[in-house]
Amino acid sequence: MNTNGKILCLTDTDLTGPKLQHESNTKSNKLRFRRLQIINNTINLVKNEHQARIPLEVEECINPNDFYKCLLNVSLKYGDDVEQSIFDDIEPNENATDSRIKGDQNMLKFSGLADDLMNLKQDVVNFIEKYKDEISLEYTNLETKIKMPWMEEIENFFNE
Repeated sequence: MNTNGKILCLTDTDLTGPKLQHESNTKSNKLRFRRLQIINNTINLVKNEHQARIPLEVEECINPNDFYKCLLNVSLKYGDDVEQSIFDDIEPNENATDSRIKGDQNMLKFSGLADDLMNLKQDVVNFIEKYKDEISLEYTNLETKIKMPWMEEIENFFNE
């Protein structure tokens, strides 16, 4: 991809992280600062000055089916028997619009006992933390990825 000499600094949203002291757009419009933010249950690319500050990580913003494929593939490639068994009682939530696991909006459907739900959810979060690099690599190597609208917005910036 030809970037036309442009740079986009993309950040996730942290409650405790420092706020950037830069304007979101530069005079030449060749450098932009953006962050990912959930607004009305949709992931958006917003200027850093935007008021909403719901915590959000980049890996929570990709297509949930793509992310699930990555989790499953990484568990089969690198996980031990216990880590692989985490995914026995999990399947993608067909109503999910993003890849969040923490909180009420969840990209996964759990088919086990309700009492085990919180532990299983934490097991998935721990698995993601442990294999973050492998999951990222798996995602970049996916044959077909579904582009989220915010990804298309980034591509449009570089193609302007």
